[in-house]
Amino acid sequence: MKQFSFDGSFRDLSQFGIHCLTGEACAIGTRLLCDLTKTGVQTIEAAFGLPRARQTQHDGTQAATSFAENWNGGSESDPHLASIMLGRGMVKDIAIIGMFEAHKCDSVLVFDGGRLIGIKPEGEEPFSLIQEFVGRYAGQYLWDDAKGDVICTVQPVDGFQRAITPTNHPRRGLQCTHAMTGRSL
Repeated sequence: MKQFSFDGSFRDLSQFGIHCLTGEACAIGTRLLCDLTKTGVQTIEAAFGLPRARQTQHDGTQAATSFAENWNGGSESDPHLASIMLGRGMVKDIAIIGMFEAHKCDSVLVFDGGRLIGIKPEGEEPFSLIQEFVGRYAGQYLWDDAKGDVICTVQPVDGFQRAITPTNHPRRGLQCTHAMTGRSL
């Protein structure tokens, strides 16, 4: 089982193709200017439910029409394609989406301070291994018929908030498909 971690900072969004450049671009100091690679564009599109329509930009690269021009070039193997201003309070939610979108995780554990652990099975590992792993962090709870109450068999790890696993509902990417119309964003 492969694990990915996120420390809760803007700088750590770079693992999802979102490169923080500066806070000086926002006149009110609430947003940071970020350049996006192809993975970053896909992560932001998924996070905000934006269409994945592509249009050729001034430099010949493909990017969504809803983003501003990139500020820096990035690397030859992973060029920056666009830029966006992101609010400071968006970091954790974007990172959660990034764990699913960029790292293809099956579950994400959320901790205090915006820390995350993404879990991705390798090969043919059964989903029960993920559930067991999550149980080590979240604690294991059982119903005690004799007492008519819930008992905790393993205490949760300090700071653990929740585990996120996408539903089994019909979906396209991270958007659920509407049952009657078959539509999704």
